[in-house]
Amino acid sequence: MSEHAIALNPSYAVRAPDALAPASHPDPASPHPGLRALWALSRADDDQLQTLVDLVQDLCDVPLAALAIFEGSDYHLTTTAGIAPLVCDAQDTLCVQVMDTRETVHVADVRRDGRFDASPYVDGRFMSLGFYASAPVVDPDGTMVGRLCVFDLEPRELTESQLRALTAVAADVSNIIELHLRREADRPLPHHAGPDELLDLSSQIARELRTPLMAVLTSLELLAETEPDADPSRRRVLNSAHRSTRRLNDVVDRLLTLSKVGRTVEPAPVDLGDVFDLVARDTSLVVQTAGGSLAAGELPMVAADAGQVHRVLLELVTNAVRAARPGVPPRVAVWATPTDGGDAWRVSVTDNGVGIPAEARATLFDTATRLASVSRGEGVGLARVARIVEAHGGRLGAEASPGGGTTVWFELPALLPCTEA
Repeated sequence: MSEHAIALNPSYAVRAPDALAPASHPDPASPHPGLRALWALSRADDDQLQTLVDLVQDLCDVPLAALAIFEGSDYHLTTTAGIAPLVCDAQDTLCVQVMDTRETVHVADVRRDGRFDASPYVDGRFMSLGFYASAPVVDPDGTMVGRLCVFDLEPRELTESQLRALTAVAADVSNIIELHLRREADRPLPHHAGPDELLDLSSQIARELRTPLMAVLTSLELLAETEPDADPSRRRVLNSAHRSTRRLNDVVDRLLTLSKVGRTVEPAPVDLGDVFDLVARDTSLVVQTAGGSLAAGELPMVAADAGQVHRVLLELVTNAVRAARPGVPPRVAVWATPTDGGDAWRVSVTDNGVGIPAEARATLFDTATRLASVSRGEGVGLARVARIVEAHGGRLGAEASPGGGTTVWFELPALLPCTEA
């Protein structure tokens, strides 16, 4: 909380933020999302949460900020800046009027917005607020459990950068809730962790990293916006720091995405020829820049999730182009053959590049190798490929191409008993 806290009207009976009925204590196994969220936030580092709320107060340049979690008929303002933490009746709050939207809300003048006419925080009974903005906070199931809010005593407007900062910090709070709830659900981690456990662990690490990264990123964006006439050398340094932070944040986002990819598959008829055409368009600039070529034979129909299969083929084609030998234009080909049982298609992506040593091919799709690999741009990309293929019930592998280079293949269920495409 900031040093100079704003007081409520003395006539308002403030309740402490832990004022929960004995039967309603925060619990990670509770059927009530609010109680699960309160439990998760109670497990988080207090300094981390306070830093986030203080950060959004500073970035939005407002006197008041609060993390408000909805539970039962109350809002628990667990972490605040500019006002003491408290529990208040939901019907009195501004947040209760916007809990039907999952967007960031920006109300420049709450006194002119009919939704808040009856709020004692607006009409002077408890406080006389003039401005309100908030962003949603959700749990791992996507249920909205509260909002991260900023307030001012007078009407005002936030800039686009400030609104992005508010949204980003609220997402960080959601990540903290997810991190602690998933940690509780996953305990104990097996001594010999399998692929899912290791990837879940990597996503937990990514969530820990995302909070300070987003703080740095939003600060850099606001700094760039507020110093349009900065010295050119200073501007170059600022732009470089912004690009580097953005790249690191993209890595964290990919790790978070990786933990979710392949969890669920909704198979439907998919024309692999159409998927290839889309991949060819997506990679056309990369292929042309390398002076290479991308071709495909006739590709079959399969039973798969079209979006996830597109991710697989896009990753493998992109890796194949990047594997080009110095001075040799990359040649990439995609084709399909039926498996021995006729119930699946093997899709192969062949390149004429530098190749992969036999000992590396043997472990290319092992979890630890996937997470650690930096060669050929694979790493997280091949981890995503493996999870998707395995979620479809298929296999995948890699072998040397007859003319040099590598062939990476994966199998998908056939829509009908298959013959040569």
